Amino acid sequence: MVWLLLSTWLYLKFEERPVASRSESPSRLCTPDLWYCLSLLAFILALLSKGSVATLPAILLVIIWRQRGITRRDLVRLAPFFALAVALVAVNVWFQAHANADAIRHATLLQRILGAGAVIWFYLYKAVAPFDLAIVYPPWDIDPTSPLWWLPLVAAVILTLALWRERHTCFGRPLLFAWAYFCIALLPVMGLTDVGFMRFSLVSDHYQHIAIIGVVTLVATSVCAWRNRVPAALADAVAVLAAAVVASLAVLAHHQAGLYHDAITYYKAALEKNPDSWLLHGNLGDAYVLTEEYKKAIPELREALRIKPDCVDAHQYLGKALAHTGHPEDAIAEFRKANELRPNSLPASGDLTGYLWSLGRQSEAIAEAERALDLARSRDNKDAIQQIEKWLASHSAR
Repeated sequence: MVWLLLSTWLYLKFEERPVASRSESPSRLCTPDLWYCLSLLAFILALLSKGSVATLPAILLVIIWRQRGITRRDLVRLAPFFALAVALVAVNVWFQAHANADAIRHATLLQRILGAGAVIWFYLYKAVAPFDLAIVYPPWDIDPTSPLWWLPLVAAVILTLALWRERHTCFGRPLLFAWAYFCIALLPVMGLTDVGFMRFSLVSDHYQHIAIIGVVTLVATSVCAWRNRVPAALADAVAVLAAAVVASLAVLAHHQAGLYHDAITYYKAALEKNPDSWLLHGNLGDAYVLTEEYKKAIPELREALRIKPDCVDAHQYLGKALAHTGHPEDAIAEFRKANELRPNSLPASGDLTGYLWSLGRQSEAIAEAERALDLARSRDNKDAIQQIEKWLASHSAR
């Protein structure tokens, strides 16, 4: 966000230079060229920080349109910005497709388009009325045969056309600007392309951290404009009302921030809004294991496995919890299940090997370590080979 806003500000500083000065001698062009180069550099740093800033060139075009209209010269100047954005988006899409063995989600093009329409209104609602927030929202089941899933998209198209028709009016132009900025900023998280978190939920409040600037700006400028056009007595009332709204939002923000106090508080609060999430049950169980509250961990991990039986981490952490609560055979069974589901997992193999050794079942522990070593060698996993060989060297002679 810092680099994004800095890049925007620097580009607008470049835009502030009078047109006449840009045709002067090269020695007089160093300042605008410097602003432009610094803006491009800040944009590169923003891209390297987070891919969602790739929409900045389009946002700059919207800002320029709002101020004076777009010319061919603007498109030429922003061409390097667009080229960088396209390159990074291509890299991100490639990594998302190749870094995950399983698809993030299975959705048709029509489902993605309908979901995008719903995403816009979801985030706008949460920005204007930030109530009933959830750390992880339940997944959406987008049904193209249901008219309800078409309504958000149709409403977005109608609103866009209506604002475009009024683009030359004193109220239509700023409204269209804010709406265009909001929608463009949301493009990377509309679900048209996938990000890793979308395997759990299509939406997440923090995804609109760039887009919400448009909502805040529109509301703030509207309040200021209204306050300047009403009688003095009403102007003071408007100021008081605005202050009350800000104070209320501050209270809500303080309460929301408290949910991030620690992992257990975080996941328990999330489960209140999304009780059927295997991810949240599993992560809460993991958090209990890490704080050595093993008895509390067991029911959470079992619930995660009830919803998603092939969750490797849940089997692994459940094995740890059972081992610490006096259920050795059940713990071994969970460790073995984790190994079956993810045979190349060194932590899972290590947990089973170490636990068998602690139970005095040395021959089984060594056999498990040798099995893991054979697998590591077959996959040329040098780090795993080194660790397992070191463990075998220190334990085989005992």
